[in-house]
Order: sequence, then structure tokens, then C-alpha cells
Amino acid sequence: MKFHRQQSCLLLTVLLLAVSVPLPADETTNLIRQYCADCHGAPDESPEGGLSLTADFGSASVRETGPTLKRVLDAIEAFDMPPADSEQPTVAQRKQLTEGIRQWLAMPSLDGQRDPGRPVLRRLTRLEYNNTLRDLLGLETDVFMFSERLPFERNHYQPESRKMPDRLTMAAREYGAKYPVLLREAGMPGDSRAEYGFSNRGDAQSLSAVRLQQYVRLAGEIAFHPELLSRAERMEELFPHARFRQTAPGASPRSKPLASSNTQLATNDNVSRTADGSAFNLEQFRERVDAAFAEDRGGVFGGEELRNTKIAGKGGLVRVAYGKNAIRTFAINPNEDWWFAPFATANESSGDTLLANYKKGQRKYELTFQSTSEGEFAGISELGVVLLSRHGQEGTILLQATYGNDTSHQLTVTLKSGAGADNTFAAFAAPKGLFIKRLLIDGSKFSGDYVLIDDLAFITGDKPNLQPLVQAEEPVVVAIPKVEAPRAKLNRNIATQSAEKRLTHFLRRAFRRNIQQEEVAVYHNLYRGEIESGAGDESAMRSAIQAILASPSFLFATYRRHPAAVNGDRMSPIHRLSDYDLASRLSYFLWSSMPDDELFEVAAQGRLQDEKVLEAQVRRMLRDKRSIELSENFFVQWLRLPELWTAQPDERQFPVFYSGPLGKRTLAQDMFGEVLLQFQTILVENRPVTELLDADYQFINSKMMQYYGRDVTELKKFADGGELFADDQQSDRVWNRVKKFDSQRGGLVTSPAVLTLTSFPHRTSSIRRGVWILDTVFNRHPPAPKVAVADIDEQEGATELTLREKVERHRENAACAVCHNRIDPPGFALENFDAIGRWRDQDGDGVIDSSGALPGIGEFHTPEEFRALLMTQERRFVQGFAEHLLSYALGRKLEYFDVPAVDRIVDRTVKDDYRISRLILEIAKSYPFRNVHVSTNESEHEE
Repeated sequence: MKFHRQQSCLLLTVLLLAVSVPLPADETTNLIRQYCADCHGAPDESPEGGLSLTADFGSASVRETGPTLKRVLDAIEAFDMPPADSEQPTVAQRKQLTEGIRQWLAMPSLDGQRDPGRPVLRRLTRLEYNNTLRDLLGLETDVFMFSERLPFERNHYQPESRKMPDRLTMAAREYGAKYPVLLREAGMPGDSRAEYGFSNRGDAQSLSAVRLQQYVRLAGEIAFHPELLSRAERMEELFPHARFRQTAPGASPRSKPLASSNTQLATNDNVSRTADGSAFNLEQFRERVDAAFAEDRGGVFGGEELRNTKIAGKGGLVRVAYGKNAIRTFAINPNEDWWFAPFATANESSGDTLLANYKKGQRKYELTFQSTSEGEFAGISELGVVLLSRHGQEGTILLQATYGNDTSHQLTVTLKSGAGADNTFAAFAAPKGLFIKRLLIDGSKFSGDYVLIDDLAFITGDKPNLQPLVQAEEPVVVAIPKVEAPRAKLNRNIATQSAEKRLTHFLRRAFRRNIQQEEVAVYHNLYRGEIESGAGDESAMRSAIQAILASPSFLFATYRRHPAAVNGDRMSPIHRLSDYDLASRLSYFLWSSMPDDELFEVAAQGRLQDEKVLEAQVRRMLRDKRSIELSENFFVQWLRLPELWTAQPDERQFPVFYSGPLGKRTLAQDMFGEVLLQFQTILVENRPVTELLDADYQFINSKMMQYYGRDVTELKKFADGGELFADDQQSDRVWNRVKKFDSQRGGLVTSPAVLTLTSFPHRTSSIRRGVWILDTVFNRHPPAPKVAVADIDEQEGATELTLREKVERHRENAACAVCHNRIDPPGFALENFDAIGRWRDQDGDGVIDSSGALPGIGEFHTPEEFRALLMTQERRFVQGFAEHLLSYALGRKLEYFDVPAVDRIVDRTVKDDYRISRLILEIAKSYPFRNVHVSTNESEHEE
């Protein structure tokens, strides 16, 4: 036992300091001596770990003892100390002990004040850099593509409504697929993630000469981009002749979007007739398409996921995946610009997206059907379309199908006026041995400006695919990350002023602070030098912009003292942040981008230090769509969700994880979306952050329905009002909020996303899961192992053992037991969930034992009981969550002097029912968020 206890002291405190650490006086000191002196006696008694905890309190400063006492505090609160085989204090005594240490840590340590922490010099992360450039320039797209940009659409995120829809659409592109940006071929290396932290931590960042060169090169590519003056709205404030062209409805740089097919042919039942000469009537073709879809050789293309998209004529392609399993594709190539959009003066035959000419009056266009690189395509043998009548428009439309041997067949349809009054179905069938290679739509004799068709139904000559596959999803679409900022209030008069004034205006926004005249002179001299060399105003100004975008003042988040940071006749080491720096710290916290015009204005007025003004700004920013970055940046990094994209569960054991062409479509997308929507719901609806531990609702799409083994009919009883639709089971883009339908699940801990990313490809890992809970849920990291031991699967005779039996044999080693006593119980609690998070009762032939006990919390026997125990520790969870969020907000690791700030944040959050807005507000108002320690010689200011 002596060895066990010694290892516990070494590993759990991670101190190894041969010093005497002063501790609180009176009752706290007595408790320390009673429960700790046996191991940590006076220095001359050779205390274990070289740590003595018997000296009187006050003989040394907080700055000397704080780091050690903070770790001691964490160990006591986590019930790691005293060791399990030692005498334990009562609940009241443990509380007395921790409160005594907290009081000591809250004492002033610098110049009669608490230390707010040094500002860590940090550069903008790749995501922040992209967002800042986008907002600075007024772009509608990202500058370049990068992996931190999630592949999900954002239309559902409407924080101003304070309500997440119970039924929403969130399409997604394939992770890693290209999307529209300013610089398609540009990029920047990713950011390192701090241990147990975030990529915006300055201590984890680096800036090499190579990266600096990349910044300079990118600045040049942006500043001299030929479309900058038309694609960046803010350029109208710098260049007299700049004219921003907002993306027209439907315009898109996409060249080859991937679309889906289904069997929804004219489901609105508003088709009045079949055109004379058609190969089939509507009912016949419905039956034929249904059969072809089931055999992966046909479908109906309605263009729904490409709504408001323009496909360029003569080169722009739409790839259509067809069939039940979506494993085959073909391409549609229009010879004129083609448009997918809703029209108010027509009644659709299904959905709400129609296929039409993009150019007004271009009523004659042709569609060519061709193969793609993904598999074989035997051509279209049968084709059906619905022509739509419109209010106040009438006339004749010619349809012509051209076959593979260049022969053709025509159908003529004369449409009467009236929205939906004369919707007409037309169908072609290729002669035997041939296929339909083109379809001409000629509305030259139609009175309207647009010829509308709907439900392009097709049957191919492919061989039937009778091999059953997993339920196929709709193919992914190019979900374009949209700028969520409201339109800027531009001052175009600036563009008519002198170059110096234009540069001053741009510099203030680029550097996010007040600008000194000598700084303006640097860039103005560059501008003048270019002019003197023969450059025009535009070229000279672009050169100045390049230099500004490569400046450290743009690339780095820096913090300066407030003008009133003088204490008497000398400068205090602790400074209040300037209003501009507070504005920047706030915007990068909540938006991962620069301040907007309103925040700049409040900072310029010097009003942001007013707590009421600060709180009002925080609330406004949380209601802004840009707050989605808090979910897509902080939340994603906190849970380590990016690891899901690279998860590769064994295909033989977990085939359900893979689907689609070549198995490239995985459940990672759906698992990711499920937990992302839960956090966004908490954020939008200002719900208790404790719902992350256990919520009575969850979001589910068709893929997750299949994963959980549920269908629409079964889930209706879990939806408020039973608002679930049959086609929800066909679309992975439609998400429904339903009441929790499984008592063993709830919250993040039992989510498929977390359970998958904490597993190995071939089996679960109680160790990974236990460590994840300690790290993520409680922010109390287990120490790194001090000795090297064999993997649990390599132990002698381990082949026939269950995972729990293997781990328990592993922990028989005393050096291993120290860590595993903390890690194993929460890890075993989740053992009923396999490596992709599905419920199971057995591991091989052995029955799973998920029982255990958490020190200071209690015993459990099932995952449900485990979650119930976690919910009794709401304050501990909120404390850990607050520590993570504060560290993210500050861009640095938390230290002992941050303990009082965290306590205050948590206290006030608890009083407001754990609501997330209160937690965020208290962080923004906290002492370390609004102040900074910037002295150059701290020793002379120590108390």
C-alpha cells in the first residue's frame, strides 16, 4: 500500500517539488495536517513526492504557492486526494479545506490586486484569419478553402428568433469537397491544437518564416485579385470606381454540383393531362419509374437541393445520382444558362423548385445527357417531364428528344393560361437499342419569358442492380458557407477623399484600433512611391492594401493598456483593456472575427467599459447569425469532433457506418450534425448548459433513424404534435427534434459521435472514453503514464477475455492502477455501446458489466444510472465547461489566479438556472477578460 500511495501522490498532484508549501491557517491548516501530513510531512521528514504541506500559511506569497495549491485543490475536489486507502475527511471537512485554499488563491498578488494573467501573443487562427478578411473586405465567400469550415448549410440557424425549428433542413457537402471561394488554389497550413485546449491558444502557435511568406503572398493575391473591386463590397469605400455586384439569385460558381433523384413524380396531383403522342401516360410512367428506382436504374430529378442555383450553359454540369442506393450517376449539360428556382405564378407538380431558363426571354434551350467518371451509364431509354402552365401566359411549347443515331421525335404542347390549370405530362421512349441523348425545350411561341418544367423523370438502359445495400442517402450537395453578417452601412463618400484619409479609414478597421498618424504615414508613403513610379491610383492603393494585410497588426490579436492605466505616479502592472481591444476580444470570442461597425462605434465612444453597455452588446452579438461560430469553432474543438471525419470503423464489423458510392458516405456527417444541432439549440434558445449532460430531446434525420432502428411511424409519438412526414425517412437533410426515446441515452456522453471518436476501429476503448469524460466533462486531466506497459490486447492469455477483464488485469500493476482507478469507472459505464455507439448487451460471448463507482459521487450499474449520477454533479460540470470556455475566450491556459473568476462565473450561472447566455455574459464581464497584466518587471510589484 505504501507504493500505491506514493505513486498516487506523484501522479495525481504532478508536483515533485522539494519545497515547503505554505497552507491556510487555523482550521484549514489543522485539516491538512490531519489528512495529508502522513504523506506530506515536514521537509526534513522526506515527504512523498518531495511535497511538504505542513508550513504555516502566509510565510510565502500567493505567486510562489499558487500553482501548487491549485493542483492540490483540483485533486481534493476530484476526490483523488487523500488516496482511497487513507483516512477520508467528511463532506463538511472537505468543503472547509477547499474553501480555505480558494480564499488563499483569491488574495491579491500584484500591486494590491489579483493577477488577471498576461496576454499571450497570438496570431489569428486560420478560421479567424479567413473570417476577418471576409468581413474586412465585405466578401460573400471565404477567401480560401480550409478544413475548419464545416460542410453544413446554415439556413436553419436563426438566433434572432430565439427558437430552433422542430423540423429543419441542413444539407451537407462531402467533407473536403470544394466550395466557392475567392482564391480557389490558395491555402494556409492548419493550426496546432494546445494540449487539452484550443487552436487559438498562443502557447500552441508558431510563426515560421515560411508561413510569414505565405501571408505576404496571400495578401498580394487578395489585393490584386481582378474581381476584388466587384466581389468585395467594402472596396466601394476605397476605390472611386469600385462597384460591388451582389451574387444574383441562383448565380453560383459551382460547375459540377451533385444532385439526387427520388420517386416523387407529380405528387401534388395537379397534372391535368398527358400530351398527345406521349409514349406513356402519367400513371404508367410512375409505375415504371418506381420499379426502375428500386433496381438502381432510374429516378426523378426535381432540383430541390440546387434551389436558387444557376448552371452555366455550354460547360456547366449537374451530376445526378439515381436509384435507391444512389450508386450510379449521369450528367446533364445545358447549352444555355439553366436555373433551379421557385416561381410564384406557377403551381409545382412536386416540391417547390422548378427547372427553367436563367436568361429572361431565352425560352429555347437544350439538355444533353452524358456519362460521368463514376461508373457506367447506358443512357436514358425513357424520359418524362411536366410542363407547367402560368398565370397570364399561354402558347405552344415544342419538346424534341434526340436519340443516339441523331434521329428525333417531337411532341407539341399548347398550354392554357392559369397557374397549375394546364400542367401537362409528356413522355418519350427511345427505339430499341438506342438512347435519348438530348432534350430540346423550345418555347419560342410561348408568351412568357420563362419555360418551366418540373420532375425530370428518367429510366436508363442500365442492368438492374438486385444486390441489396444499406439504405442509401440522398447524395451530398455543395453546402456553401454563407456570410452571416448583415449588409454593411457603407460610407461611399470616403472613396472620393484623399488617399491618406482612405487609408486611415481602412487601417482602423484592419488593425481594429485607433491609428496613429505615423502608422498612416508608412502606408501612405508606399502609396505615393507607387504613384511616383508611374502606377495609377488603383494599383497604388492595392499595393498599400497588400502591405496592410501582411502587417503583424492585422495578423495578430494584440492587447494594449487602457489610457487610464496609471496608479498614482507610476504605471500599474495591471491594466484595463482599451475599449478597442475589449471589442476585439469580444468579437473573436463570440464570432471568430473582427468587430462590426456597431461594436467599433461603441468602442470609439469609450462606452464599452460600462457594464450595462457591455452586456447589451453581448446579447446583441448572441442574437446575430455570426454567433454560429461559437458552435462551429469552440464547441467542435471542445468535443474534438474533427476526429470524426477521419474515423474508420472496421468495415466488416460495422458496415452500417458506410454507404453511397464506394462507401465514401459515412455516418460521421450525421453523428456530427446530431450533437451540433443540440448545442445550437441551447445557444439559440438560451437553454441550460447542463442539457449537454442529459437532454429530453434530440435531433434525428433519416440516417440516424436507421442507425437507431426507428421509423417515422414509431417516432411520431415522440414528436410534439406528431409532425413527422413519410419523406423524412428518405432525406438525410431533414432533421426533426423529437423527445428522447431511449432511457439509456441523453446528452453528449452517450451520443454516437462521442462514442465513435473515443473508440478504436475494431473495438471500444474504456480508457479513451474515461479520459474523454475526465478531460471534457470535468476538465480534470488524468496524468500521463509514468511507466511503459504492454497494450491490454497483448497481455498473456487475453484473447478470450472481455475488454473489462483485460483492463482489470492491466490495472493489477500498481503503477497502472493509480490512473485507472480514475479512468476506468466512467469508461466501463459506457461499455454497453459498441465502437460506433450502438447498444449491445454482450461483448463476444461475455455479458457486459457496466457497473462501477465514481469517488465522492456514488455507485452505478447501468449507463442510465451513470448519467443520473453525472446530473447530480451539475456544478462540477458547469465549472469544467466554464473553464474551457474562459480559456477559449482568453486564448490562453488558465492559471491558479483565475480560480476566483471561474467561481464567480459559475456562482452567477447557477443562480440563473445554468443558462448559457448567463455563462457567456459573466465571462465577458469577468476580471481576466477585461484586464491584463503587462508589467515588464513583475518582481518589483509583488506584494
